[in-house]
Amino acid sequence: MNLHDYRTIIFDFDGVMFDTNLCKRNAVREAAAPYLSTKDLNKFVCYFSANNGIPREIKINTFFTGDTALSVLNHYKDRLDATLDTCKP
Repeated sequence: MNLHDYRTIIFDFDGVMFDTNLCKRNAVREAAAPYLSTKDLNKFVCYFSANNGIPREIKINTFFTGDTALSVLNHYKDRLDATLDTCKP
């Protein structure tokens, strides 16, 4: 492979070059906390973390429905936007 043959190179930092799992776990915990008991929150966070590769929308919709699911998803996205730059390589 000759890199000079390419005009653009895309790096996948999420979970590859930076360990984003802790940031994601903290973000989803914070997003879901207002809606679940401590026991159910721990189950949800474990489920969410154990199922990397499944879209977040599907994982969130497994535990939440309707407006609550949308609220959790939006809060999760907001927390990720605010914290992903703090993840360590």
